[in-house]
Amino acid sequence: MSEDELSGYDGSITDTVRALALRGLSKPEIVKRLGVGLDTVDNCIVSNGINVWRGKRLAESELSLKDLQAIRDIEELAGSLNVEQIAEELGIASNRVSKLAILGGIEVSREHTVHTKPHLDALIEQGASSNDLAEADRTTQQNVVKYLIRSGKYDRWKKQRGEVLKIKKSIVYPDLYNLLMRAAISLAAKEGWAASKAVEYFLLPRKQGRYALKDLVVLFSNYEQAQSNGGLASLAELGGHIGIFPSGVSNILSAVGLAPLYGSKDRTALTEWQKSAIALARNTSFSCSDAAYFIGVPNHVVTQRWIKCGRRDIVKPLYKVRKSLTRALASQIYEAADLEFNVAEITELFDTELRIVDYALSHRGEIAPKIIASLRNIFTEKTIDRPYL
Repeated sequence: MSEDELSGYDGSITDTVRALALRGLSKPEIVKRLGVGLDTVDNCIVSNGINVWRGKRLAESELSLKDLQAIRDIEELAGSLNVEQIAEELGIASNRVSKLAILGGIEVSREHTVHTKPHLDALIEQGASSNDLAEADRTTQQNVVKYLIRSGKYDRWKKQRGEVLKIKKSIVYPDLYNLLMRAAISLAAKEGWAASKAVEYFLLPRKQGRYALKDLVVLFSNYEQAQSNGGLASLAELGGHIGIFPSGVSNILSAVGLAPLYGSKDRTALTEWQKSAIALARNTSFSCSDAAYFIGVPNHVVTQRWIKCGRRDIVKPLYKVRKSLTRALASQIYEAADLEFNVAEITELFDTELRIVDYALSHRGEIAPKIIASLRNIFTEKTIDRPYL
């Protein structure tokens, strides 16, 4: 309602107070505008349940009527719902709810509604890495970190993970290890080709515990059977019913020197939004792997679509020692830091190096704005004000 509309408004005082409150005026400002007593305005507000702005006075250009109404809706729901639930109720982003609540001086619970995930809980007890947890849940490491924190299982996972790493590091005699490996492969060979290959992969450096040995035996048995039946089987068919994704099957076969039986990659069906997002990502600072991470598709899908459009992936990492600091990894590091993880914990969570985490955090001022700009180019319908989703 404009100034001219208000000056000529001939409704009741209740309607006038409500209109002024909706514009974001405080109680003293409404009293001054109407030229009536504070008691009169107080009675009108209390009797009619009118929500009056209680926070810092903002210029009208800073908040739209839609925002002001959202603030009042948030105030009504804040007593019984948390940020996520309010966001779902109002159909707006949770970070937008938080921002409007702060502007309105409204205290809203930030406790998250956590749905238990038995398949992840079992892996947490086994001390699985965050990468393995992400693959098991078909999600990102960022979401795994959130689940660990919100479910109160982070400390337990950290303890179990520490035990697993302790066991791995206890193998300090390479000659003995190689002797045991050869003996294990020899024994497995007596059980057949599939068991032999399963043990060969299982004992590869940095592969121990990634997949259960019994599942690997089934995978190689499927491969052996497919070969005997003409050699046609997709990656999904080889590992699908034992819960190993096509990318995992491809990596396992490659590690033991076997070629896929039906193409190197399975076809990935894309939604219209994913196709559009991949196209938009071409004009960002992201590499193929960065774009694939944020959009949620396999790397090769982005690579193939970019090559068809004339873009080659020549994006250099932000920093490199033995491992690289990609923009996707930097995003995960910043989110973990904002969740108050320390440098050592972040290094362990993302299986990276301390120097990489230190570099990312000390250069956040120059790296984060570029990630935010790239995310805004891709996720045009979202409000992006942080270097992660």
